Amino acid sequence: MNNACAIKISFGRWKQSLESAEGHNSKCQRVVQTGTENM
Repeated sequence: MNNACAIKISFGRWKQSLESAEGHNSKCQRVVQTGTENM
């Protein structure tokens, strides 16, 4: 789960807008802001 989100942080950056409707992306979005520091 974390691995999938980590990959989305790099390329999901723009995909977030497209998958914004997806609830799964909502969780990833939070990780993107906090995961950036983890990277």
